[in-house]
Amino acid sequence: MRRRVLLTILWLVTDVLVYIGAYVLAYFARVGWILSTDLTLQSLLPPVLISATAWLFVMITMRNFGLTRSQRSLKTWAYITYACVIGMAAFALTFYFLQQGIFSRLLLLLGGIFSTTIVNYILERYIYCSCSKILF
Repeated sequence: MRRRVLLTILWLVTDVLVYIGAYVLAYFARVGWILSTDLTLQSLLPPVLISATAWLFVMITMRNFGLTRSQRSLKTWAYITYACVIGMAAFALTFYFLQQGIFSRLLLLLGGIFSTTIVNYILERYIYCSCSKILF
């Protein structure tokens, strides 16, 4: 039982870190590897952190973190994609209200694409399935 709780907590933390990392990667893909003065990374992180909590809430309420659930099913893929779309909407709203405007729609689109792709394919399908087979 203790292993399951530890695995679930580790799963939550890694998913949130990857979600945040996807939006930071989108920032660097849009702005460039040299930090911008128009849109600083410090002004991007608060909306990303707020949207990460909304995204995590959606993922938890849809029961995506069930250890007995098949992570390779089309239903799980659709749930994660839906949660990433909700995360994109939360990011757009929080960024708009915190910064009084949208800096780049491409940044929003890249963040959504990166978060959906990375969380769906890399984390949920391969790494988690491998770890659950090893631990259980």
